Amino acid sequence: MLDARTEPYYAHTMDTWMRRARALGDSLRTLGAAHPQPLEFRHAMEPRLLRHGHHVEMLVDGEQIFSAMLAAIGKATQTIWLESYIFESGRTGTLFVEALAERAQCGVEVLVVVDAFGGMNLSREDAQTLRSAGVDLRFFGRFKNVNMTRWLKRDHRKLLLIDGTTAFVGGINISDDYASRAVGGKAWHDIHARINGPVCGSLARLFGETWRQVGGTTKRMPPVIREESVGEWAMALRSNHRGVRTQIRSHLLHALRNAHTEVLLASAYFVPDRQLVRAMEATARRGVFVGLLVPGESDLRSVQLAGEHIYERLMTAGVRIFAWRGSHMHVKAAVVDGRWCHVGSYNLDFMSLLNSLELVVELVGDTSARTLSTVLRGDMHASPELDLPTWKQRSAPERVLSNVAYQFRRWL
Repeated sequence: MLDARTEPYYAHTMDTWMRRARALGDSLRTLGAAHPQPLEFRHAMEPRLLRHGHHVEMLVDGEQIFSAMLAAIGKATQTIWLESYIFESGRTGTLFVEALAERAQCGVEVLVVVDAFGGMNLSREDAQTLRSAGVDLRFFGRFKNVNMTRWLKRDHRKLLLIDGTTAFVGGINISDDYASRAVGGKAWHDIHARINGPVCGSLARLFGETWRQVGGTTKRMPPVIREESVGEWAMALRSNHRGVRTQIRSHLLHALRNAHTEVLLASAYFVPDRQLVRAMEATARRGVFVGLLVPGESDLRSVQLAGEHIYERLMTAGVRIFAWRGSHMHVKAAVVDGRWCHVGSYNLDFMSLLNSLELVVELVGDTSARTLSTVLRGDMHASPELDLPTWKQRSAPERVLSNVAYQFRRWL
């Protein structure tokens, strides 16, 4: 029982507690609103790892992608970190060599990692130009070991990180293959994403891991970018040679299993493992539209033959397969229900699953998924759809070649 002396004290204390409780309740409600909710984020396998506040632009084909990347390089003031499977000399290569060298000469830290196999067509002159300007150029996986299994361990990632705040992630390499025909290129079709937001910190750490693998010193990570209340949710997914092989596939499988209306997949090299095949079949049999975009004519015919071995099985289950016509289709992307998507370097094949360093960015939100859905739907609309009865009538030699190629699927 309170007396006259203690009542004011307890009244003040209770009032303070109540105000703190209300403040805590408000903060918890804000925290709940700022983190993924079960229904809205059903496609995300690890929703608590998603970060909010990303501004994303989908870039399509070499002319648009290269222009955006070169413009960003030209504006860099602190760091340029570039990781690319292929960096070839040529018109496109010269543009990047000159842009990177110019920034290095202005005092910007420029670090470049190129896969040793993919960089075989980077001339000594271009490499010397970069190094003379102050660019630290290193090659991943040089062929110093007679163990051919190690030769298959490639760095297939495509990442450009500017000042730790702007990232470019997707499927495009630095090569004239992607330049428009108007300037002598092959006009290969590809998609890249330009991203600003907290995920740039994760991408910087992944680059740092690769940089140390090629003998570079540990780099200071850029400042953490705060999450914002507007923008999209994102997280970086990777595969490496140190035990993380299935993260990207696991996230894709989870999204497929939670699809309600539509799945759009694009894979430049399509030779999926059995688990992914079964997931695609099950999704289509549930009545979900499952569209798959593949090259009509691949630059790697053996890979295409191996993938064609399972087309009949997929189409029988209801998967719709569209064969891109024209230049090579090099896209690696997925969209589910116009709400979840990923874009990056990961193909639906065994090289990406078992051997290569890969990188994709998973995005949750309306804007990027809908934009990517529009692009892929347009690609599928412009591409002939394979017809199951016609496909079953392929010649015996075609079937034999496809079956033989499939037996070597782990090494293609």
